[in-house]
Amino acid sequence: MTSSDISDNLTNDLLATLDSTETGSTDPASSDPVPPLAVTIDQADADYAPGETVGITATDVGDGGSLTFSVAHVSAGADGVLGTADDVLTYDLTGTGTPWVVTDGGAGDLDGTVNGKIQTSWYVNSDAANQAFVLTATDQADGRVATVNFTDAPPPPPDASGAAADLTVRNATTLAGFNVGDAKFQVYQVKTDFGQSSGTGTFDAFVQVQGPNNPPTEQGYNYDRGGTYGDVLSPQYNENTSAQHNKALLLSDIPIVIVDGVAYREFLLDSNEQNGSNGEFISLDSLQIYQETSGNLGMGHVPVSENTPYTPGSGFGVTGEHLVYNLDASGDVWVALNSSLSSGSGDSDIRVLIKDSEFLQDADHQYVYVYSAFGGQAGDWQTGSGFEEWGTNPNNLVTFGISGTKYLDANGDSQTTGDAGLGGVTIFIDKDNSGDLSADDLTTTTAANGTWSFTGLDATFDGLKVYEQLPGGYVQTLGQAGYTIDGLSGEDQSGMDFANFHDFSISGTKYEDLTGDGTSADDTAWSHDPVTIFIDDDNSGDLSAGDRSTTTDASGNWSIGGLTLADVGKNIYEVVPDGSEQTGTLVQTVGNPGSGGTDSGNDFTNFLDFSISGTKYEDLTGDGTSADDTAWSHDPVTIFIDDDNSGDLSAGDRSTTTGAGGAWSIGGLTLADVGKNIYEVVPDGSEQTGILVQTVDNPGSGGTDTGNDFTNFLDFSVSGTKYEDLTGNGKTADDTAWSHDPVTIFIDDDNSGDLSAGDRSTTTGAGGAWSIGGLTLADVGKNIYEVVPDGSQQTGILVQTVDNPGSGGTDTGNDFTNFLPPAGQGLTPGFWKNHLDILTQELGEFHSGWNSNTSFETIFEFQNLSKIPGTPSIADALGAKGGGVNHLERSSAAAYLSAAVTAVPDGPGGKPELNFSFSAATSSNPAIIAILNQIDTNDDHTLQPGEVIAAVRDVLNDTNAPTSNFGLTGQPGINDIANAFDAMNNQTHPDASVFLI
Repeated sequence: MTSSDISDNLTNDLLATLDSTETGSTDPASSDPVPPLAVTIDQADADYAPGETVGITATDVGDGGSLTFSVAHVSAGADGVLGTADDVLTYDLTGTGTPWVVTDGGAGDLDGTVNGKIQTSWYVNSDAANQAFVLTATDQADGRVATVNFTDAPPPPPDASGAAADLTVRNATTLAGFNVGDAKFQVYQVKTDFGQSSGTGTFDAFVQVQGPNNPPTEQGYNYDRGGTYGDVLSPQYNENTSAQHNKALLLSDIPIVIVDGVAYREFLLDSNEQNGSNGEFISLDSLQIYQETSGNLGMGHVPVSENTPYTPGSGFGVTGEHLVYNLDASGDVWVALNSSLSSGSGDSDIRVLIKDSEFLQDADHQYVYVYSAFGGQAGDWQTGSGFEEWGTNPNNLVTFGISGTKYLDANGDSQTTGDAGLGGVTIFIDKDNSGDLSADDLTTTTAANGTWSFTGLDATFDGLKVYEQLPGGYVQTLGQAGYTIDGLSGEDQSGMDFANFHDFSISGTKYEDLTGDGTSADDTAWSHDPVTIFIDDDNSGDLSAGDRSTTTDASGNWSIGGLTLADVGKNIYEVVPDGSEQTGTLVQTVGNPGSGGTDSGNDFTNFLDFSISGTKYEDLTGDGTSADDTAWSHDPVTIFIDDDNSGDLSAGDRSTTTGAGGAWSIGGLTLADVGKNIYEVVPDGSEQTGILVQTVDNPGSGGTDTGNDFTNFLDFSVSGTKYEDLTGNGKTADDTAWSHDPVTIFIDDDNSGDLSAGDRSTTTGAGGAWSIGGLTLADVGKNIYEVVPDGSQQTGILVQTVDNPGSGGTDTGNDFTNFLPPAGQGLTPGFWKNHLDILTQELGEFHSGWNSNTSFETIFEFQNLSKIPGTPSIADALGAKGGGVNHLERSSAAAYLSAAVTAVPDGPGGKPELNFSFSAATSSNPAIIAILNQIDTNDDHTLQPGEVIAAVRDVLNDTNAPTSNFGLTGQPGINDIANAFDAMNNQTHPDASVFLI
């Protein structure tokens, strides 16, 4: 092949005038010339379009000989220009470099006759457009070679300028499509654009039409050839009679695709005309789509009366018919098609998209009929011998992708801003709707930056869910419900993001609170038995079977792992160790430490129970706690904590008793006990001294509050002896034990000076001894009295005092001494009247110069001399007769003289010669004794001269009388006083001889 054989510019003259070239050959074994081998092709212009077949004829072949045929691609050489000397043969296009052998008259010889001529062919594939080729034939017997050149240059395409849509070429414009009415017409090869290879069932025909080429047009509609919905129908126009290619069409069989956000029903058209010489071009002149209520409309019914023929532009004319689309709705238009855009049957050339909104969606209009007509534009647009078929893509004709990012949610807030991606996580499409990863599910793994995607998904994925396979130790915070795939959108779905929060842990330290002041710097790590720490999962406030827990280590540290965001806010407790109480924070709370972090500082502080102790002492001296106290050696004493603050031992109070040495202790106390009072139950017969109430103090964790001592002083007694003073000289050695009636001894508790109802008292025994017990320190210093026996006089100490004899001792020596005076004596007026000499003697001794003639009024010191009739002498008064004042003169004169004698101790031994005293024996009349006690103003039971004078002047109402006890209304009168003096005068009297004259 020379450079003149091929054009240097395929865009201009594509070798359109090349003829076949024959080359001669010589027999390699001989120099004799042999007939040349010749090879020719069947088109004079040697131009073949993709899809055409090159017819090849070789002549001058030996009868029954065999030739080897091969095709090479002529490519430009280093200069880049085809048809120059450096052109090269390559085998990079389909069918090149694949030799085939044909034997004259053999199976591959198309004429089938041994005649020295071989006929064969080579198919021009779609990648041969605008390319040049060389065919070589080699005789296997003698090595002769013949070649011929050809190209694929097609004739100029027909004029499509009048078409409503020119879909004869594949480019960006035709792929985007043209809107004709409410339909969109697009170049679309389903096997290419849907991403499916041949034979995968992407084209499901529902009507196929093929004209008889006389006239060169065709038309038809889909009908139920298989009898699915009634009779097996027959074609009305140019429809194929195969049930596989002509069938009723349901609306549900037509997929929905989304283009620019609009939902369309997709119809595919596969044109199958002869390629080459513009035979591939065809016009679509009519397209009408109806919805019907029946699936068996058309011809061929039995009986024929049920036939429903189709009328182009009018449909079947049946009730309920709905025209969805008419290509010619706005005028007569057509669409230019090119059947060579797809290769072979089963792949579409174009698709027609009808808005889904144009279709009725009710159950009655589920049958769709598509009528179409082709070849009406004549010329190269006429139909040839091929067929046209409409179909759908059973795989719903859309592919799309989904994508997202897997994040590590740093703070668990379900937001991904600032979060990093998480690689190595499985994302899956849940094809079996199990909610879990199954064997048939589609999976992918997130990249290092967390991104993931699935591509090439079709409508079968519509409604399925996308999940992540949650990694161990994580919890989902985004995408928990998965994402639903919109399989009808036809558009990629992004933003299907998942986020995970890594499980975290909590930790803390268990401390011993040494001082009980809560968490503070003086706390130390827990060094006792391990303590259980737990998360209160069931919110019961106690450790339950399902709660997560751990125990503290030797240093008090603890931790619990595997926590999720669901645990944030839960309470953390300790199981408080026996014998301790919590201080500081009682309940900790799970915080969010961030993904995979540790919520630390969940510390617990405990204070160990403590005890109190002390000693019970006996206060020997009653001076309170002092060095001379001794341990309690008596019966055990109860010590108690006054838990109910009642001040007394109650049923709920904690208590103990003292030991043999007085020691005591109570344990198990907590900080709540600090400040409570500690009491003793005071033993009977004792009293507290020193500190009466102790208080619980804080001795530190597990310590002992010591020194809570109590001191008691035992009750004591007082005692003494009652003596009789025989000589009346006070307490002396000559006193003897009291041998008379018992004498009452009393402690003057009310300090009244007299025995009162509340005063403690006793009586003397046979030997005069007495004692009173049960005395306390409060009694020290109180007065002790005797009730002076009638007829006696106290001598010696008149009042004793309670002294402190020491704990449990006896204050002895509290003695009383009494003198019993002789019985009272008296002298009657008659005695004195008959012994005037004694009268003068004794009166003169009492008052010098007085005698029996001294005036009564003078002696009685009257200021009002009219009170006594006349001016009687003392002797006259003794002889006064009658009652009234005279009775008073007579009795008082004798009483005065007896009192005067008693007042002058000039008898034997220096004692008075007369005892003018009174006692209960003086008169049996209590009124008389009472008057005498009133007259006896110095309470010595002996009447003195002045006491007699005072009573007389008082009862007679003398001026400036010294007393005012008598003579007034309600007071004793003259006769009462006179009778009292008579009782005194009538007592036993001594013999006159006792008076020394």
